[in-house]
Amino acid sequence: MMKQVFLVIALTCSGFCSMEQVLADDFFSQEKKGWHWYKESKQQKQKVIDSQEKDMPELQNMTPTEQVEFLRENQQQTLHKALMKPTEHNVSEYLKAQKIILEKSGDFTNMYKQVVQIKPEYNGTINYPTSQLGSKIYQANLTKNREQSIRSISRTHGLFYFYRVSCPYCNKFAPIIKQFAQDHKLELIPVSLDGHKSKDFPNSQVNQGIGAKLQVKGVPALYLVEPQENKFIPVSFGFATLDQLEERVHLIVNQKLHLNTNHNQR
Repeated sequence: MMKQVFLVIALTCSGFCSMEQVLADDFFSQEKKGWHWYKESKQQKQKVIDSQEKDMPELQNMTPTEQVEFLRENQQQTLHKALMKPTEHNVSEYLKAQKIILEKSGDFTNMYKQVVQIKPEYNGTINYPTSQLGSKIYQANLTKNREQSIRSISRTHGLFYFYRVSCPYCNKFAPIIKQFAQDHKLELIPVSLDGHKSKDFPNSQVNQGIGAKLQVKGVPALYLVEPQENKFIPVSFGFATLDQLEERVHLIVNQKLHLNTNHNQR
């Protein structure tokens, strides 16, 4: 009797284990899915698209621009209707209109990310990184380029600085001007318009008509000067920071190089 019981158990386990092995083999033979094991089929997605087009047949004969305007207008109308008459039907119509727009926006966003990822020419973060470390590298490289461009004109250009001792902005701007000239090895000529010399520039020149010639109407005023061509290029009227001065002179230098390049090409 005991032998018969063991035989039944053995046969049962054998059948169960065989079935379990078949299921396991079938599972492991499938595509690897990871945690995201649920996968919507293409047929299901197409049904959703077909359903949308069936609900709104007006979209089929419209241009893309007309379709977007129609969806936007439809969403607004259904929203206003649901606000004024919040019935189950009206709210459902609004949610349906909103769902269509959200789905289309989601599809666009996903494709946008893919295109930017595979086409580096459209990826702005390559030249202008947004990460903290990347931003630091970008700023360091930008500062280096500014310094190089400004120093490239240190032998051919200088600075004229117009001020009045009675001007509070001039008194705060003076040490910044002084630091800027020293950092970039630019010759600086301070000019006092009221005849009084600043403590930061005890060797200042007194204005003898150059201020009127350049029509300096407000102080502080800073000019980039090119003596060989007798050119005075405005850099700053009013108070400015050291970074602002560097950026402005850097732009002036780049503009000059651009103009010279175009002139030589002609």
